[in-house]
Amino acid sequence: MRARCTALVALLALVAAGCRSISPDPESVDPDKRRRAAEDLAGASDDASVAQLRRLLADTHTACPPHPLVRGAAARSLGLAGRADAVPDLAAVLEKDPSPQVRLDAAWGLGESGLLGAAAPLRAALVRPGEAPEVRRTAARALGRLGDAASIPDLARALADPEKTVRYAAHEALVAITGEDKGTDPKSWK
Repeated sequence: MRARCTALVALLALVAAGCRSISPDPESVDPDKRRRAAEDLAGASDDASVAQLRRLLADTHTACPPHPLVRGAAARSLGLAGRADAVPDLAAVLEKDPSPQVRLDAAWGLGESGLLGAAAPLRAALVRPGEAPEVRRTAARALGRLGDAASIPDLARALADPEKTVRYAAHEALVAITGEDKGTDPKSWK
């Protein structure tokens, strides 16, 4: 029995090591390799890396169907580049991508960009009718990270959101932006 347990542990270690050793390849038919390529470019802001991230953001340059994990990783990595010329790409994904996870990743990327120009698409996502709650929550958090005072009215309205997580994120963002806590009543933030 002990030998079986030892063999199982060894097998699991090999499987885990294999999972971590996926080599990045932005042109691969394997979405994990394309995702890894996007992740490896996180924070790179040179023109060639940003161009590669834009291709991965669309993920239409291979014979394979676009994959949400690839597009999401590209959105996060592109946001970390902190380039103003990437904001329109991320804003378009945030508005139109069919996958809520990819839209969430675009919102996160916009928030991590540190650019105040990223606030407008985040505010739009926060108040967009029918937007997924996790995207609205991430947009609120991103606005708090950006510290954009123009977002205060939209964040105050989000305090009345039907989703508790969105209300909480909006409150935290308001406190982060203003440096004060006026509570969770939207009227107190006017």
